[in-house]
Formats: sequence, structure tokens, C-alpha cells
Amino acid sequence: MDYDLEYNVGILSTTIRGDKEKIHKLILEIYNEMDEECKFTMDIKLSNLCGCD
Repeated sequence: MDYDLEYNVGILSTTIRGDKEKIHKLILEIYNEMDEECKFTMDIKLSNLCGCD
């Protein structure tokens, strides 16, 4: 699925910017797919200070 979000993949993290509903849907989709495959941990930091208005 295409979420039309801005992202930057770093060495230890990925930053995603954009519409909060799209980001929440993306996180849920990733979680659900990973949940079917294995045990895992997701460390997520959410902020509304990014200026994405």
C-alpha cells in the first residue's frame, strides 16, 4: 500500500513525516504483518512538533 509519506532511513532508525492518520495506519500494518511472522519489539516516538501542517 502507498501511504504517500516523507521518510528518511538512517543507520539505526527511520523517520517518517506526514499525516498522522496515515502514519498510524502504517504502524498498525507493520505490526500486524510482523505479528504473524515472529516475536518483535517496536520502539516508536511520536511528535506533533515537526511542522507538518
